[in-house]
Amino acid sequence: MVLCYFFLKVDTKLSDLIIVERLILEYSVAFLPSTTFNIHQGCYLPVAYGTLSENVAAEGIQRLGWGIK
Repeated sequence: MVLCYFFLKVDTKLSDLIIVERLILEYSVAFLPSTTFNIHQGCYLPVAYGTLSENVAAEGIQRLGWGIK
């Protein structure tokens, strides 16, 4: 099993915690705030993949896209 992740930078003045909360409550996509990874400047979302089926990953990416527009 291979787990891969990257940090997606979101161009916003909102905190990562607010963005994560909205994604969870409004789009059913779960993230950890970047401050969990000791990133305190800017808004970054850690995106992990590798253990998801193609369909589940595609659905999550689509919801993420809706949520960060």
